[in-house]
Amino acid sequence: MFDYAVTLRDQQGWSVIPIPHAAKRARVKWSRFQQVRADDATLRRWFKNGGTNIAVITGELSRLVVRDFDEIDAYHHWAEQHPALAAICPTATTARGAHVYCRMDPMPRVLHIHAGELRGEGGYCLLPPSVHPSGAVYKWMIPLGSLPSLSFTDFDLTPPKLKLTEGLKSDFTEADREHTDSTQKRTDSTRIVHQQNTECHGNEREVAAPLSATSESAGLAMRSAVLASIPVTEGQREKRLWQLARRLLSVYGRGANYQTLRPAFDLWWSHSKEVVSTKSPEDSLAALLRAYARATTPLDDVLGRCVATAKDSSAPEWSKEFSTKCQLLASLCRELQRFHGDKEFPLGCRIAGTTVGVSHVQAASWLGLFVSMGALALVRPGDKGGGLAARYRYVADDQ
Repeated sequence: MFDYAVTLRDQQGWSVIPIPHAAKRARVKWSRFQQVRADDATLRRWFKNGGTNIAVITGELSRLVVRDFDEIDAYHHWAEQHPALAAICPTATTARGAHVYCRMDPMPRVLHIHAGELRGEGGYCLLPPSVHPSGAVYKWMIPLGSLPSLSFTDFDLTPPKLKLTEGLKSDFTEADREHTDSTQKRTDSTRIVHQQNTECHGNEREVAAPLSATSESAGLAMRSAVLASIPVTEGQREKRLWQLARRLLSVYGRGANYQTLRPAFDLWWSHSKEVVSTKSPEDSLAALLRAYARATTPLDDVLGRCVATAKDSSAPEWSKEFSTKCQLLASLCRELQRFHGDKEFPLGCRIAGTTVGVSHVQAASWLGLFVSMGALALVRPGDKGGGLAARYRYVADDQ
């Protein structure tokens, strides 16, 4: 089991923990391993003797979401409706149902939904070949491999419905809605030029126009922004509200008013109030409004957009003698450089490996190869202890 745990950590990038045999509840304090993966010594101590269940922590660190179907019939119904997705998603049978493994962006928290759960940030699930308390053994029905990126709609789900929280009354009247519509129509005719985040070193870029506050797409984008900004532990309230403000800036642009932002806060508070230590919703609402007023940099998925572009474009000529995954990494480096302009770009070997579907050791080897070939220049090595990724410049002629 030790070798299996190391493989899951190094090849999948997962954070794994031990569970007692024929049990489901962890006996280790696993919140730490939502932030850092266990090292070899810890994994050896946990799994060296065998006879132990193994679980993976879902969420941002593992870049993993698991759709937990409580009943196998519910899984089969979903699979019949989505045969293409069911065929490519790693899937394990459980005591009564199935676990479907995927990625989602933005990352949701654990959500209790019809016929089971959606396990994202803040959860874990047993892995094959663990033993359920009933004696049933978890088994791979569709073997573990690369994880596809799915959305709520792929699981026939929508993000949680908006609800007003206790002690907060909605001031959103029909007159407000008409005002919001007219404001957003004016905003929709504009485009935003904003300064990128600190990783972009001040390069100005043009981004897509904001969405109408009342459109269905804006509603889904808002819910995704909220679910990606839920605090996991105490002490994260200010940081998560700041992230939410920047994500909402990506959704609505600068034109959102109180009536537009209020539903986003209500949804955020309904998921966060049990975690944050500040129990006054008014304080958090005020903090979000202040953050939105100050925010100048929308928070978007730079890596995801560059990966999508890399997959859709032809690999650099100098890389075409290599494997498909190596070519994808070369294309990703090129797209990251294009995004960052004339500044260096950050890329860690673990992120690189997970993105193209290889181990971090293999990704590091390929990045070193690119540097030796003169296609990349290493500007600054990574600092594992400080959590800083290496920085590169793409210097090949085909940029």
